[in-house]
Amino acid sequence: HIYLFKINGEKRKQITKGEWEVTDFYGFDEKNKTLYYQSTERSPLQRDIYSINISGKKKKLLSEDLGTNKASFSENYKYFINTHSSSNTPNLINLYNTKGEKKRTIKDSNKLRETLEEYDLTKKKFFEFITESGINLSGWMMKPIDFDENKKYPVLMYVYGGPGSQTVEDSWGGHYMWYQLLCQQGYIVVSIDNRGTGGRGAEFKKCTYKELGKLETIDQI
Repeated sequence: HIYLFKINGEKRKQITKGEWEVTDFYGFDEKNKTLYYQSTERSPLQRDIYSINISGKKKKLLSEDLGTNKASFSENYKYFINTHSSSNTPNLINLYNTKGEKKRTIKDSNKLRETLEEYDLTKKKFFEFITESGINLSGWMMKPIDFDENKKYPVLMYVYGGPGSQTVEDSWGGHYMWYQLLCQQGYIVVSIDNRGTGGRGAEFKKCTYKELGKLETIDQI
């Protein structure tokens, strides 16, 4: 979260609060006493852009679409460029003012979207489950387009569970097209964010401290 300190290190107040993480801080508009940041408030899998004043009031959601939003602000904080994507849709880049109003589209990826429609692609679907240890974990799964629940399929588990990392994100990219190829070859592809990964708060991330590989392996099993 974001906190206000005096220059001598004395804490004045906590500006943002809640069961979510501030994942990026974009800056402070001194003229309007407003801060801009990215957070996981709607979901640990997603990222949104917010503004809030220095007193911790008048919080405003500036990004429109569900998924992953990444902002780049102008020097005077009058505008920002937002790059948005989701698990099954490529980048959409728009220019907004800091009221959250869209001013123009910079890139729509329409050519790529048209190309993708020519292929029989499956969808990435998210899920949650409780482990035998009582831990709630998030994951995604991609199945062959002609999936038959009465058949057995080989499963590829994609794992990268290092501290603060995330493979379970509602964003475009990564190895997405490689997974599509595997699904076309008859594989199910799955990824799980184990304990120690990001987006779920300090306790979840730091619980693997000084014993890397233990809890992560238990969760993946």
